[in-house]
Amino acid sequence: MIPLGDEMKKTERIYTMMRFMNNRSFFTLQDLMTTFDISRATAIRDVHEIEDLGLPLTATVGHDGGYSVLTNKVLSPIYFTDDQIKALFIAFMATRNRQLPYLKSRQSIAEKLIGLIPQTQQDELIELNRLLIFEGTNPSKPDLLDLTDFSNPMLDTLLELSLTSRFVRLTTNTETYVGYLIHLLRESGSWYAQLLEFKTKTVIILAISNLMTVATLPTSKQPSQSTIQQWLSDQKKSPYLIYYLDAQAISQYHKYHPFNAQLTYRDPFQNTGMLTLRDITPLEPLINWLLFLGPGAQLIEAPVSVKNALSKHIIMLAKQFN
Repeated sequence: MIPLGDEMKKTERIYTMMRFMNNRSFFTLQDLMTTFDISRATAIRDVHEIEDLGLPLTATVGHDGGYSVLTNKVLSPIYFTDDQIKALFIAFMATRNRQLPYLKSRQSIAEKLIGLIPQTQQDELIELNRLLIFEGTNPSKPDLLDLTDFSNPMLDTLLELSLTSRFVRLTTNTETYVGYLIHLLRESGSWYAQLLEFKTKTVIILAISNLMTVATLPTSKQPSQSTIQQWLSDQKKSPYLIYYLDAQAISQYHKYHPFNAQLTYRDPFQNTGMLTLRDITPLEPLINWLLFLGPGAQLIEAPVSVKNALSKHIIMLAKQFN
């Protein structure tokens, strides 16, 4: 019997059992019951779970029946370095309470990794979890597997549908929108759908929280890809502006920025970047946001309307101090 004890976690037992199976050409339920000190019912559940994880087993019925791993179909081992394990868990910690999709899968990955790594690495991860505090985390509850934030069910549904087809029909309490889904965006803790709306042939933004139903369009009602590309190209013909941002302006940018703003970093440390903006309407909120970026934002190129509005706004501010 492997000295695992009753306190052994299920995840650890499952992966130890997978290695046990891989090292044998044939095994029975009695082998598992004796080796791991478990009941027959538990052994059967574990075998089914291991099959779900992808280990290809074949069963032989009868008095001498048992299980064997299919020849030449054993899953290839995946090895992680110490730093790679830390990188994965830091990514999990940094995205807690972000209402991201596929949360259950993310949690199962964490459970699998915990079961695979030695106790010393587990202790290091626990210490990292206590040391690193990210936005939205609870420092008084340093649980590595505390990943219980769930995404909006409508986001999960729309994401799964869009993997098959980007042509969608989105319905809110008051309107129905038919179009091509460009992106799913997350901003300030909320998720949005960026949609090329067919009726107006313009790009609009819809809050996922406002959606009541989502569905794919029938193939017969889907414009061709060339038509979609042409409509998207027409969006890019609008006036645009270009700004150079230093580290301070980039920090302001990350606090808030319009969906259509694009930041391209110019150095590996992300201390400088170029800001481009294609849609300059409505103008007044745009001017307020550009001033919000601070003195670290330097104008490179902009339509005359933006330059005039900026000058007018700065003059009005200056008069308040005269």
